[in-house]
Amino acid sequence: MAKKPNIAAKAPRPKTLVIPDKYAPILGTVLLAGLLFLFFLLRLHYKDMSYERDEGTYAYMGKLLLEGKKPYTYFYEMKPPGLFYMYAFMISIFGSSVTGLHIGFFIINILTSLAMFGWIRRMLNPTAGVLAAVAYSIISTSPHASGLTIQAEHLLCLFLLGGLWMLWEAFHANKSWMWILAGVLMSWSFLIKQNGAFFILFALVAIFLNHFMSGEKRKNSELVKSVSLFGIGGIIPVALMVGILAAQGSLKEFWFFIYEFPKQQYLTSIEFSRGMGYFQDRLGLIKSGYEWVWYTAGLGLILSWIFDSSLKRKILTTLLLILSVLSIAPGLRFYGHYWIHFLPAIAVLFAVAVNLATEWMASNKWINHPKTISLIVLFLVSILTINANKLYFFSADPEKVVRMVYGSNPFPESRKVGDFLNTVMKPDEKIMVLGSEPQIYMYTDKFCASRHFYCGNLVQKPEIVKTWAKEFKNDFTKNPPDYVVWVNHPFSWSIPQGGDTKFIDWAYKQIMISYHPIGWAEYISPNESKYTFDVKNAMNYKPSAKEYMIVLQKNSNVGL
Repeated sequence: MAKKPNIAAKAPRPKTLVIPDKYAPILGTVLLAGLLFLFFLLRLHYKDMSYERDEGTYAYMGKLLLEGKKPYTYFYEMKPPGLFYMYAFMISIFGSSVTGLHIGFFIINILTSLAMFGWIRRMLNPTAGVLAAVAYSIISTSPHASGLTIQAEHLLCLFLLGGLWMLWEAFHANKSWMWILAGVLMSWSFLIKQNGAFFILFALVAIFLNHFMSGEKRKNSELVKSVSLFGIGGIIPVALMVGILAAQGSLKEFWFFIYEFPKQQYLTSIEFSRGMGYFQDRLGLIKSGYEWVWYTAGLGLILSWIFDSSLKRKILTTLLLILSVLSIAPGLRFYGHYWIHFLPAIAVLFAVAVNLATEWMASNKWINHPKTISLIVLFLVSILTINANKLYFFSADPEKVVRMVYGSNPFPESRKVGDFLNTVMKPDEKIMVLGSEPQIYMYTDKFCASRHFYCGNLVQKPEIVKTWAKEFKNDFTKNPPDYVVWVNHPFSWSIPQGGDTKFIDWAYKQIMISYHPIGWAEYISPNESKYTFDVKNAMNYKPSAKEYMIVLQKNSNVGL
């Protein structure tokens, strides 16, 4: 009997449809460039989105700096001076318009993603670098994480990730200038916002782990040299800023606003249980629509400790997550924009998860081209995320998104008020906003006649507030503005429990005596705002809403 031929043994192995890994660098480059550009285009839908309160504050202070005003004396904030100089730089490059600054910060996001690529390319491999860079670009579009705003945290992340990239380059090439530049960049992130200190700690731990866990014996003198060069780099921006402030005579005021005032006003004002509630609520909002990246990142932390052969990387990825959580914790408020510097950790863990999973499957002969498969996964996650947020990316009204994120805060109304003022004000006329909506100064291209442009500061508890209120009253009565915007909204004043409302009573009395209404902007509901920009009707208008803004003009021949 003839032997039956073994058809299966002779059957040719089916050809794979997956691009071989040797082409992964080309595919990775194409995906990196293409997806970063795609998400830049998606962001452009929001280039004209109204500012929120912090955006207006920082942009206005950058504008004041360009006018030659001194930080911490003519204007003040509980932030380091690097923040003011970076906003001044952005305005000098992109202008002070809403569109210009938004586009400028969208470009910052691209640069930050590229810095992420450079860092993870060295920490893991080029494919993982692409994964992390695109993942960051994806999740940083979240409206609840202030992804499309001009918040300071975007600038912090640029220098933070640039510093980590340069630090890992120093690990490989050991060039003195790399160590110094890494220190400069990390230090500048701290000078933008104090939260950068958590990531400087991460960098220092990385330097020590790189020395003691590199797999080869190294002299302690090498560690001393590395830390010293990194430290020198870190000192350079700090010394520069201190020198500038000293030359301006603002060091005492700087210390007060950077340490004393936050200690009194900020760090002890939220109960822990209440703060944890904020954390859970905000986390749910931020990951909504971006679950593919977030849940994969959670898997990355587990896979790291199971499959990663490098104990050093296990420690560093875990430490990065812990310090990122701590970086958003001070004050326990967990505002959306705080999470921007938490997002790099999620992007890194996403890259770790996909990288380790595909390598493990390849080692078990389940797949042949792990790098290409990783990039395909990235592409699919990008498409799925865009699809999950298609209304937000393609058709949502930017002002409705502002309303969705910030509730009844008068941010859309501020934009309309600014536009109205631009139609009635003459170039030499002055304005004051009685409330905390400095974005109106940006919309009108005007300057407040007082350094206390953020009136919410004038109702807080610290004793110095009484002096500030007295200064404002003097500024107002000595040089009364031609127009006033009165903001009747609790969030705009943020009166603390036990806070003094005498200033508000005084301000309202002044405008009722010496000004008359010419316009109203009311928050009716999440879907409706009502505007009455008619001088005749505005005079006797009675608002139907509890939250509103009044535009008032100074009475002729009436003194204060």
